[in-house]
Amino acid sequence: MFLKQTHKPGEAYVYKLRPRNVEVPTALMFLHPDAIVIPVPATLRYNRKDPYTVGLWIFDDDPTDEQKAKHWCLERKMLALGMYRPTGSGMVRVWPRGSSGGECVGLSLASPDKAAVFGIARDTLLRFLRLTYFQVPSGQESNHMDIDALVEMLMA
Repeated sequence: MFLKQTHKPGEAYVYKLRPRNVEVPTALMFLHPDAIVIPVPATLRYNRKDPYTVGLWIFDDDPTDEQKAKHWCLERKMLALGMYRPTGSGMVRVWPRGSSGGECVGLSLASPDKAAVFGIARDTLLRFLRLTYFQVPSGQESNHMDIDALVEMLMA
């Protein structure tokens, strides 16, 4: 973490801690093909060192057991755009559900052998994304990339 100085004219200086990661536990709504909605525990995670990516952990039952969780890497910008208009193609798609800017955001995740459609509360996703853009503003992502770690990973 690092300290960020904020100051308003006529007020004392205030220092706020700014964590490097954002983590929001939530529940996705699994939209079963038989029109059944099943809540599924999930966690959205963001790390400033990987500024373009949002991690989504989907848990079977126990939200503390990450060994059994399904992990997806999603593009942050795609999640943000998908709150307002359909976006994505192929394995990941995001779109607003219901009325314009509705209460829910649809999320379709597919692998070569399976596919699932989820809903996530729009206000939860919006709050999470605002926290990530507070960490790394749009257009500033390349300034936060850990290039050495990326090269090391590619060379391994």
